[in-house]
Amino acid sequence: MNIGLQLFSVRNELERNPFETLKKVAEIGYTYVELPIDWMNRKPASEWKRMLEESGLSLWAVHLRLMDGMEPEEVKKYMEELGCTRLVHPIEFFETEKDVSSFIKKMNDWTRSLPDMDLYYHNHFHEFQEIGGKRVLDRLMEETSWKLELDTYWAARGGSWPTEALQQYGGKVEMLHQKDMPHLEPVNIFEEIGGDAVVSMDTLENYGKAGNFTEIGQGTMDIPGILEATAAEIVFVEQDATVKEELDSVEESFHAIKRMTP
Repeated sequence: MNIGLQLFSVRNELERNPFETLKKVAEIGYTYVELPIDWMNRKPASEWKRMLEESGLSLWAVHLRLMDGMEPEEVKKYMEELGCTRLVHPIEFFETEKDVSSFIKKMNDWTRSLPDMDLYYHNHFHEFQEIGGKRVLDRLMEETSWKLELDTYWAARGGSWPTEALQQYGGKVEMLHQKDMPHLEPVNIFEEIGGDAVVSMDTLENYGKAGNFTEIGQGTMDIPGILEATAAEIVFVEQDATVKEELDSVEESFHAIKRMTP
């Protein structure tokens, strides 16, 4: 299995000195990266492509939230300039069944608008919530052709143990996000906030603080079991937050997951 780094994990270092940070990521031993793009504040694709090539890193996928008002041709051109066809929608929020249906329509519209792109959805915990009698993520996977980048930590926090999610979504899962979990009680966030809670970015940020995460190999997740159970092509280290220096954190996780990878 290939090992990559979701560059969100080193976002502060990347903002301060992008090229030097990419070189350090390569020196740690990473070959592949996933690049998060803020569309409204994006660097030119040619600039990212040059820095990645000069640092010796290969771009596997891009995280880009597809928003209303974005022109498909502009997205297509940007992705072509990056030399990447894998586009991951990183997050969406839902309050009602209508919200879910509306987003599914948008997903299918983007499929038609970007026929040459491989489109993925990346989960957090709240997509495992039932809205209208069915889990949101089930509908996203069943009613579109999109694939799933399964974040195993957030699946567990949504009440779906990662190996169960891998079994359920099967061939839809081509990429994983992996981090580790310290001892948390409860693991399932819905046991704390209630199954009918309205989840917003504020809710997510509340559970996205550094104390809720730890480096791979330092927590409670059965990561070797997850890696054994998946047919995904690549696992990305993603450290949402850490009390350590970002580069130290992703270096520790790289060496740990390398030992665990089949």
